[in-house]
Amino acid sequence: MSNIRLFVTLLIVVQSAFFVADGWTAYIDRRRPRRQAFRLSVFVFLVAALYFAVQLALSSLVPDFHRLLNGLAGLLGISRAPSATAPGAPTMIALFVAAYVSGTLFDYLVHRFILHRWMFVLHENHHLPTTVSNLMPGIAARPFVAIPNLLINGASVLVLLLLVAVTGRPALTDAFERIALPLVLVFAFIACSSHSSFLRRFDAVDTVFRALAIVTPREHLVHHAAELEGNYGNFTMFWDRLFGTYVPPPDIAPAIGLRYDQDFLGSLTAGLIKLPPALREYFSVDAVCRIGLDTTEAEVQNVPNHYE
Repeated sequence: MSNIRLFVTLLIVVQSAFFVADGWTAYIDRRRPRRQAFRLSVFVFLVAALYFAVQLALSSLVPDFHRLLNGLAGLLGISRAPSATAPGAPTMIALFVAAYVSGTLFDYLVHRFILHRWMFVLHENHHLPTTVSNLMPGIAARPFVAIPNLLINGASVLVLLLLVAVTGRPALTDAFERIALPLVLVFAFIACSSHSSFLRRFDAVDTVFRALAIVTPREHLVHHAAELEGNYGNFTMFWDRLFGTYVPPPDIAPAIGLRYDQDFLGSLTAGLIKLPPALREYFSVDAVCRIGLDTTEAEVQNVPNHYE
């Protein structure tokens, strides 16, 4: 499956349900006059559509999983000849678990040491919104996500191919392609859940997700806090706990977003072009971005709103 087809499939199969749930939350929590809220909603939708178009365009330029697997298998001299016997269920389950573990580890490492350091310009759009919701541009659509995905997928595939080389079972490479889509669906569900303003309202969600070793919506909200650093795992907090970057959710939801002035156009152009002040005011961009902050003087304080 090509990268474009994959992202469109995830949009329809997974993200659409969270759009409805988080949209309902946004509707009942709205605090602005109806006309102003409508303009803001239209603006957010158009920006998300633009971000998604950039995401699809960029993803078409990088190899999909099939090409990545074939290319790396060729480099390692691992045959892709079809096998007469398919791996059994126990083997497939073991491969799925191995792929999940390696994928979450490399996601943590790329997120912490690359995206939050020298590649933050590609990740800034994801931390731009002051509301963590699946409706927000940068969360609903991530224009540059193909680049970190390529790093994570490439590293994960290398580990799995090394496993093939060690076990001497080249037929397992075909099994990797069979588990790829189910694994991506699981990752997409967890990613949407962790950003869901709807699920974040319920204590039971935190309880169940913790029991399953899945990152909870409140744990991931900490990662989006302006004044906190930690919780880099997008799918599990296991690696954060192991490497000492876990931050428990505070009793009061922290202030969210960046610590400096930025908007959706600025995060798409590395700050070279920003929205004109008139458009910022007309569309009430300050409702979803931090506008007018001085990077040398501004101090973002926690806001007294609970998770509900």
